[in-house]
Amino acid sequence: MPDKLVFPVEPEEGTGMTVREAIEGFKIDNGLLAGKEDGVVERNNMAIEALEVMENHRWIPIEERLPETSGVMREDEKLLILLPDGMRTVSFYINTASGRKIFFDGWDSYKPVAWMPLLNYMQN
Repeated sequence: MPDKLVFPVEPEEGTGMTVREAIEGFKIDNGLLAGKEDGVVERNNMAIEALEVMENHRWIPIEERLPETSGVMREDEKLLILLPDGMRTVSFYINTASGRKIFFDGWDSYKPVAWMPLLNYMQN
């Protein structure tokens, strides 16, 4: 799934926005339309929900953002990580004694290129 939505009807061909930017745009529209209910706000809310589901069911590049976890090995915080060689494995994102955070599965540490919450992957 692409991380940018591309709208070819924009003035400049290929102008894109992230899913998060699209969600924020709908929220701004809703603020401007407050009190002028004609069904648009409800449709915007449905679009926001759909975009949030789409955003949560994709590989998230490490450069884009890191996981927000408690820093300990909790079952409900397992991650599916994608390694540079294309391999996938289950890992946690934990705090080390030195205060750094690392991807760790209980035996090895990893330097993935992308990640997603494991629960999201298992629901697909």
